[in-house]
Amino acid sequence: TRPAKTPEIMGKAYTFVLIEKVLQSLHHKVGFARIEYCQTSRLLKAGSAKRCEMAHWEGHKIDTSTALLDVITTAVTGSARPSHSDRILFTACEFWASARNCTLFEQLRDDPIKQLEAAEAAFTDIGLAGVAEIVSRGRIMLTEVLEPDSLAQVAKNIESSLADIDEPVDQVIAMYANQQARRRQI
Repeated sequence: TRPAKTPEIMGKAYTFVLIEKVLQSLHHKVGFARIEYCQTSRLLKAGSAKRCEMAHWEGHKIDTSTALLDVITTAVTGSARPSHSDRILFTACEFWASARNCTLFEQLRDDPIKQLEAAEAAFTDIGLAGVAEIVSRGRIMLTEVLEPDSLAQVAKNIESSLADIDEPVDQVIAMYANQQARRRQI
């Protein structure tokens, strides 16, 4: 007989499914926006023929993933309400992962203006002014011009701009995640 599959045997596939289930639960329990969480650009939504044209992304830094998992676990278990800084971390991670995995259009379908405003504020709070500026320009192109661009075009423009950004986004998000983890321990 074959041994039952354990998390150790299943590895990344198990982790991906587990995170997906936790995130679905989180969305229903505390109202976070849905998240397209992929570790690499090769993990695409089932049935999607879309190929990401951005450079290969390895996913969030380990410190970021650890802090994000703590935020999600806390929210799902109801042991505490997510703090403002928890929401900032979640929003930044959600938006950055969607942009890097070329799923930003799908992410923004539900209330794009509100999500762009939240992402802009999150990146500003974290200290990523360049990312916040790109997101702000996208929001403006949807709302404040005579002939607004389509959401698909705005998402594509944001993804392209973020692919070329000089800011060390993953490192800055990881530093913010570390700061939040230290604050939780105090």
